[in-house]
Amino acid sequence: MSNVFEFVAESRGRSGKNAARNIRRQGSVPAVIYGGHKEPQMLVLNHNEVIKHLNHEAVYSHVLDVKVDGKTEQAILKGVQRNPAKFQILHLDFLRVSMSEAVKVHVPLHFINENTSIGGKKGGIATHSMVDIEVSCLPSVLPEYIEVMWRCTDQVTEHWSIEQPYDMLVEMRKAALLIFMRTLFNVDFSADIDRLWNPILRLLTFISPGLWIFLPHKPRPGYDDAIQAIDDFLYGIIRHRRTGDGMSDDLLSLLVSVPDLDDGLIRDQCLTMLIAGHDTSTALLAWTLYVLASHPAALEQVRAEIDEVVGQRPPTGPELERLEFLERVIFETLRLYPPIHTGMRFSTGDVELLGCAVPKDSRLMYSIFLTQRMERFWPEANKFDPQRFCPENKKGRQPYTYLPFGGGPRNCIGAAFAQVEVKAVLARLIQTFDFRWDMQAVHPHMGATLEPRPGVPMFVKRRV
Repeated sequence: MSNVFEFVAESRGRSGKNAARNIRRQGSVPAVIYGGHKEPQMLVLNHNEVIKHLNHEAVYSHVLDVKVDGKTEQAILKGVQRNPAKFQILHLDFLRVSMSEAVKVHVPLHFINENTSIGGKKGGIATHSMVDIEVSCLPSVLPEYIEVMWRCTDQVTEHWSIEQPYDMLVEMRKAALLIFMRTLFNVDFSADIDRLWNPILRLLTFISPGLWIFLPHKPRPGYDDAIQAIDDFLYGIIRHRRTGDGMSDDLLSLLVSVPDLDDGLIRDQCLTMLIAGHDTSTALLAWTLYVLASHPAALEQVRAEIDEVVGQRPPTGPELERLEFLERVIFETLRLYPPIHTGMRFSTGDVELLGCAVPKDSRLMYSIFLTQRMERFWPEANKFDPQRFCPENKKGRQPYTYLPFGGGPRNCIGAAFAQVEVKAVLARLIQTFDFRWDMQAVHPHMGATLEPRPGVPMFVKRRV
């Protein structure tokens, strides 16, 4: 999988304050890239393109592609100088990284629902003991998860039979839960998945769009039992990890090692990550299999690409990066069926939208699903066309018309992980099985995520 962010730069020969001022007057940003046992190199970048990237908070904690005079280097963003009085970027610092050497990055923490919580509504003020965490890891640590991803996929499919159909929405949820628990919590979830299956689904129902948006105190029968079952599991693995057993570089170990985080705060973070981290991948995997099954030519092209690049071996990181057509299929599926299909914001002041007066502190809901199907921005918007995401077709795309991972400073922190996960699982599935869809009608259901309902039943046959 290619990196999410690419900074295109040109080298510059002159340095110093006067040279930097001239660059800024021309609408560009001076920058430097250093480290990696190489000499520092002075750069020039387009200011508007830089602004677009910096609107994504993930850019500050991701490995980036910095393309200098046509040659790409991998780096992290170490410094941003801003004009305090103007909307202007003054300078960027990039640090080259080696995939075999550890780097340190600061990952920001977000605290949600402060104003809408019971304490917040009664005038309470939330205090934050931390606003970010410093993570030290290998830039290559994400590809190391790929083996976990395909092994969990094999674990789900090892009992598949050619004699019965399997609902891909159910099967992909199993895979997503196993992968999430193993990679982020270092926990084998196979012994608990059946016991916690219904409580997880019940919690997803409770956070789906519904009357609670307008009637927040509406009773939710069964909620207490479901949350208690999940809490027992989460508090159990937290207590076990505090004994030191299983400590590693996973998210749970990182949270447990922070002195100011008590078990309740850690549980809150784990629950949020569990629900958001598996349900979105579940929906995307199920929708992609549905889209491919209903477009046989695309499925054959994906299969041919996987056979050529991966063959019969389990997929690796470099091989996943070369699956370009599969990547376009995933991006187009995200456009047509974004798992996160709506978003909400509160208005910070009185505003008028399309002739409607919106008072301050109003709840506003916007549709990502409809935005990504607007004919104004997407010709033949309801047509499945992976070639929309060829490099030449992505140029000049209007910002915020493609929002599967959100946009601006609150975009999805797990975007890169999810894209690698989905690509690894699909490559393993299509490499191993032939799929036959029974042509059952499928429609989008607006739950916690946009799900294919009533499901995606398919017959499978192991490839020889």
